[in-house]
This record gives sequence, C-alpha cells and structure tokens, in this order.
Amino acid sequence: MVHVVRFIPDGFEGLEQAIIRIAKARDPELWEESSFIPGEAAVWTGFGTNFGTVQPDYVLGSVLGQDAVKPGSHTFWRVQSYWWAQRELRGVLFSGRVLGEFLNEHGRRDHFRKEDWATEDGDWVLAQGYAYLDPCSERSTTVFVQSDSIDQLICEVPALDEAGGSANVGDEAAADASPTSAEELRQIKHLAQLLGSNPNLSKSEAAVALGMGLRSRPFELRVWPRGRLAAGLSEQGRAGRKSTR
Repeated sequence: MVHVVRFIPDGFEGLEQAIIRIAKARDPELWEESSFIPGEAAVWTGFGTNFGTVQPDYVLGSVLGQDAVKPGSHTFWRVQSYWWAQRELRGVLFSGRVLGEFLNEHGRRDHFRKEDWATEDGDWVLAQGYAYLDPCSERSTTVFVQSDSIDQLICEVPALDEAGGSANVGDEAAADASPTSAEELRQIKHLAQLLGSNPNLSKSEAAVALGMGLRSRPFELRVWPRGRLAAGLSEQGRAGRKSTR
C-alpha cells in the first residue's frame, strides 16, 4: 500500500477529498457511515493523505479485502459514486469555475490552464492527486482546490434525491470528460437490477428500458459495462439478441 505525505495550504483541499465531498453531497444516503463496513471510513478519510488513490477499489480491496468491493455491495456503489464525482469535478475544472492549483518550484501558488483538464494529463492528475513540476524529473507537487469553491459547487447543485436524478454541472464542452453523474449512477443501478432479474437481457432491450440511445456514448461507454459489472456479469455480453423467454 502506498502511503503519501502532502502539503496543502490552509483553505484548500486535495483533489481526492474534494471528490469525496462532492460524492457525499450528491448521494448522502449512500455515504451514511452506518452502511460502512468496519475500517472503511478510515480508508476514505485517508485518501490523498495516507493512501494514494489511483484506483479506489484497489485501495479498499487491499485494506479491507476483496469481498468489500464485490459488485452490488454498498462499498462498490460508493466507488462508483466516487468516479462520477471525479468526472463532475473534472467538468468544472475544465470550465474554469474551479481552479486546480499547486505550488511551483519557488513555493508560489500557480494553477493549471483549464484546457489541460480535458487531456490525458488532466485525467492522470485527477487519478493521482499530484503533478510533476518537470517532465524530465521526479519532482512532484500536490494539486489542490479552494474549499470555498467546492462549498459553492455543492450548494448550487442539489443532491440526487432532490434533483430528480439530474445533477449536471460544468461546461457543456466537457460533456464527454464529465458526464451527468447522478443520472448515470441512477441508470447504472437500474440496469443492475434489471440484469439481476434477467441476466440474458440484451443490450438493445436494456437501452430501451432505460430510455437511452443504443449507440449513445454514455450508454456504450459507462452505463452498459458498469451496470453489468454491478450485476456480477462480464462488462460486455456476447453479441446478438438474447432471448428472454
């Protein structure tokens, strides 16, 4: 397990904890600590401080055991909630509404260009929580955001239940990088339930049941594979229509 030591100025928070705060605000019932398994709360609290967070499910599985993140478990759904909140944060970083900041080699605050968050480098920084000051060296710096900006973001967009399943923020140009988190999470849960009742449900039938386009990017890239995974199935079913009778 990777333990990390990071410096974050007062009034700021690391990307990982900002993502967790957004996830908790969007789906508060899912993040009720009464549903946590023993030791889980400490792992989430330690993201970005005690543990690196490249793969939250890997960290949780390593510390708590692989059964903790088995498909359909509360912890599994919290991992999904984390990923969707990460995409939401990426959208507002891309739009410039929230600044991703760091301390440069002189110890002065600096920030990423908003366009950088739509690149593979932006994706890597969100996963790691830090960035390299110089591509040719191993000197890294923690990336952080203002706590007040996250407070404002949380206040502007209601939680999942209050929003009626639509909690969309961020620049529309970042739609592929930061899809609607709450709505897609709801659709994934619905699909997992449908597949639990009928594992042979075809892809086209699932799209119709969810009211989504069969070839839409959200359905193809996220809802279908993650819904199957949540139901304990392979991410992609076999090609061709499957009989439900």
